[in-house]
Amino acid sequence: MKQWPLHKAHFWETTPFIRLLLPLIAGIVVYPIADKLLNYSGVLGITSFILSAAVYTTLSFARQNKPIVKYTGFVFMHLSLILASWLLRYYQDIRNDRFWFGHNISNADGYVATITEVPAEKERSWKLEVNVTHTIHRNKTVPVTGKAFVYVYKYNAPALHEGDIIIIPNKWQPITNSGNPFEFDYATYLSRNNIYYRQFISGDELTIHSYTNEHDLNWIRRIHHWSARQLEWYITDRQTLGLLKAILLGDKEELDNNLTEVYAGTGIVHIMAISGAHIAIFFLLAVLLLSWMKHKKYYWVKYIAALPLIWLYVVVAGAPTSAVRAAIMFSLLGIGFALQKYRNGVNQLLATAFVVLCINPYWLYDVGFQLSFTAVLSIFLFYKHAYRWYSPANKALRTIWAAIAVSISAEILVAPLVIYYFHLFPLQFIVANVLAYLFMSVTLIGGMLLIAISLFYPVAHFIASLLTVITTWFNHAIYLLQQINFDSFHRLTLSTSQIILVYLTIAGIAVYFIKKQTKALLLSLTLCSLFLLSSCMVEWQSLKQNIFVVYNTSKAAQIELITGTTCTTLVSPEIADPATEEYVLRPAHINMHIRDTMKAKNSYNFINTNGEIIFILNQPIQDTTIQADYVVITGTKGINMADIKQVFGDAQIIFSTAVSRNKAEVWTRDANTSGLSVHNIRSEGAFVLSDHLLLQPTK
Repeated sequence: MKQWPLHKAHFWETTPFIRLLLPLIAGIVVYPIADKLLNYSGVLGITSFILSAAVYTTLSFARQNKPIVKYTGFVFMHLSLILASWLLRYYQDIRNDRFWFGHNISNADGYVATITEVPAEKERSWKLEVNVTHTIHRNKTVPVTGKAFVYVYKYNAPALHEGDIIIIPNKWQPITNSGNPFEFDYATYLSRNNIYYRQFISGDELTIHSYTNEHDLNWIRRIHHWSARQLEWYITDRQTLGLLKAILLGDKEELDNNLTEVYAGTGIVHIMAISGAHIAIFFLLAVLLLSWMKHKKYYWVKYIAALPLIWLYVVVAGAPTSAVRAAIMFSLLGIGFALQKYRNGVNQLLATAFVVLCINPYWLYDVGFQLSFTAVLSIFLFYKHAYRWYSPANKALRTIWAAIAVSISAEILVAPLVIYYFHLFPLQFIVANVLAYLFMSVTLIGGMLLIAISLFYPVAHFIASLLTVITTWFNHAIYLLQQINFDSFHRLTLSTSQIILVYLTIAGIAVYFIKKQTKALLLSLTLCSLFLLSSCMVEWQSLKQNIFVVYNTSKAAQIELITGTTCTTLVSPEIADPATEEYVLRPAHINMHIRDTMKAKNSYNFINTNGEIIFILNQPIQDTTIQADYVVITGTKGINMADIKQVFGDAQIIFSTAVSRNKAEVWTRDANTSGLSVHNIRSEGAFVLSDHLLLQPTK
């Protein structure tokens, strides 16, 4: 007779939370689509959920064992979960709150707002993140809610601080993207944080209603600021201070830009932002300190004891969203491990993700959450198998090999995401990550110890000096590692369909090596072939591309002609702007697979591309007739729309960013009067003329 269990349990049976997590994610992803197409309301969503749940409950109690009943119940169970997650996101969307300030922008005279973060210094302004609390209409105030950005020009900006209450005018503008090819989708990113509006004002247009002081802030912010002052008092090296404040407190204002680039190049820039890795270190520290508890009766204590430590760190860091989210994840994991008789790390992680997404569905799109989740999942799945590759002889080597095995196992699922979002794969990730996590462990523990004993000057001064030396040595090591990474591994791309193929291929290979299933290997080889075919198609398309781009930049005009994988710069500022290079040109060049760049030796006025004639106008035009389909204006002296109409006829006019905002608006009105078609780069985004540009969704 066969003994129980009669058959080997499937993956979805040993990890039941995957059957709950997948429909939850589906509902979150479907929400914006359903909102646009169906204009679904909250009442309709609740009604649909109740009906679906009622059908599932009725079928669950039905005594009939027919397959149709089981399948129908299965469908309605998942439909109920999808609708429930849709409702979660619906009520998280600030636009569905009747008190949101965005509903009454048309009739408000002004607004009362509270500055919620330390003002961030920009090149020409101060950026304020504010919480709008009241609208002002006819000298009356009405309570509202909502977050927004206010940019105050520097030339006459008053001194502003976190917690100040200010009165601002009604000059809100919807947050939009620049429209540049493959740019970061900033508008969507902010919308997932419930921020939809911003305004640019001078200091004269802002009134300070009341100043705040340290004691007016909540206790978490006071602890955070006090902790920052202790670091500033004891650590005198500016580079070390900036790095420690970023790692320990999440304050990035004093970070060295060159150091940030080096960390990014070696794949360890994540240590500069508070994430799951920081929380994991404190969690594992508590578990390690209590590892002497071997008895099963007290096994749970070490997991529960870790919780106060990680939440203490969250408070010191000022409770940023990333730290709170990671602390919730590890708290749920710890509680799960403490309560479970038989530990199932993968199922516990899926359960944790389920609860976290129920708290805030928008966290699904957070890159930090995705990286933390995939790293922990990858370690749970592959660490044991990676560790078995080598059996060190002594304890010291076993400890080092364990750290290397963790780095390798985490990178298996994290690497595709890093390539997808950041377009790089650090070849030295094993060495860099092992060093980074050792350094981060010492820094976090040493930094917390420094803050805790800051009243004892000799000891605190010694710890600060030691941290400075360790940080200097670590930075030297990372600079050396950065030198051996090839530039070609900094320009990698993966489309959404390609990253899905990569993960399916990894899954197939893993099943083959772990379960020894030949079918899984055949499937992974098929998927790998599809991935290679997709990559070849992308490469073939890039060799054929012919693109003319007028970028939307903040300063001077930037115009490029791309032929195949060669980019020719036609118009550019005399002094390159680092921000334009990093956030505008680099994403476009990487995703267009540009390998060679050059600057036009001569000043070309005529460009013939894709059968269209483009004229670049940078000086007054003579009394003549010029045949052109498009006219790009990069100069303003002696130019008027009447002359352009006479010379170029019905050609479409493109105002580059060399034309000021005010002049572009005046010329647009004149052009409309003359019957000319106009594209204003500043208001309508970049101008792209192409016969073969596959614009992938921005990330």
